[in-house]
Amino acid sequence: MKWLALVVVAVAAAVFAWTASAPSKGAHRFQLTVEVDTPDGPRSGSSVVEVERKDGRWPVPGPRHVFRVRGEAVFVDLGPGRNLVAVLAHGESAQDVDQVITLWVEAYGHHRWDEDVWSGRRKLRGAVELRPPLIPTLVTFADPLDPGSVRLVRPGEFEEAFEPGFRFRRATLEMVPASVPVTDGVIEQRFPWLAWMKTNLAGTRGRSTNDLREWLTPRRLRRQDQ
Repeated sequence: MKWLALVVVAVAAAVFAWTASAPSKGAHRFQLTVEVDTPDGPRSGSSVVEVERKDGRWPVPGPRHVFRVRGEAVFVDLGPGRNLVAVLAHGESAQDVDQVITLWVEAYGHHRWDEDVWSGRRKLRGAVELRPPLIPTLVTFADPLDPGSVRLVRPGEFEEAFEPGFRFRRATLEMVPASVPVTDGVIEQRFPWLAWMKTNLAGTRGRSTNDLREWLTPRRLRRQDQ
C-alpha cells in the first residue's frame, strides 16, 4: 500500500501547487481616515489597509475567490481619557467582517466585483467620503486597558457618547501606492491586551446575543490574513 500513499502525497502536492499559482488581481492599498470635531479642535486618525484577491484555480470544488486582508483599525485620540476606534467591520454589532474586502471599490461608486477596478484598468483617484452603510463600526473604550469597557458610538450621537462639542465630521478613503506601508503595531500600543487575547471582548469564545462585545474580536481590530 506504500505506492497508494505516495500517490496521495503526489496528488496533494499537485493540488497545493495548482492552488498557490492561482492568478492574483494584485494587492490594493487604501488609507482610512476618521475626523472628529472636539471642543479643543479637530482630531483625526488613519490606517493603511491592504486587500488582495486571488482567483480560484481549483481541480476540486472550492471558493471562486480567496482574499487576504492586512491592516488595523483606525484609532483617534480625542484628548484626555477619550478615544474613538473605527474597527475593521461594519454593522451595529460589528458583525460584518467581509465589507472591508470591497469597501475600497464601493467607496468610489463601483460595483463590488467590477473587474476593471480589481484588475487596475480603472483607476481610483483622490479621497472620497464614506457614506452609510460604508462607514465602519465606531466604538470607544472607557478604559483602554479593559476590553470589556467598549461601547458603540453612532455617527450622530457623539455628544451623548462624550460631551457637548464632540461631533463626527467624516470618514474618508483614499487609494495609496504599494510604497506606503500597511499599518502594523499601532493599535496594539493602544490596547496591550491584543497581544494575548484569544477570545472576544466579552471574554467568551461564542456568541449568544447581538452584544457588541461578543462580536468584537481581536481580528476586527487587527487583521493579518495569511
